[in-house]
Amino acid sequence: MTYEDLPYYCFIDIEGATNIIFKEVIEPIPYSLPGNAKELNEEIGITDIQQEVMRIAIQYGFHYCKNHFEQVERIARKQVKLLHATY
Repeated sequence: MTYEDLPYYCFIDIEGATNIIFKEVIEPIPYSLPGNAKELNEEIGITDIQQEVMRIAIQYGFHYCKNHFEQVERIARKQVKLLHATY
């Protein structure tokens, strides 16, 4: 996967509320329609890895994500693996 392969937008849950994240926009936007982030992302074909990369990008900035994409993707893969292990 490359930075360019990231989706234009995805959904993430922040403090129990679903938000929509747009690529290159740091501020998450509250999303009020039914469904959690995982379900909504599955409907539009976004993987757990892509969702986690987008989550990291809003924390550290899309510029950082783009410049250090291999490292960010490795971290995202480890996070997803940990999340799957806890469920």
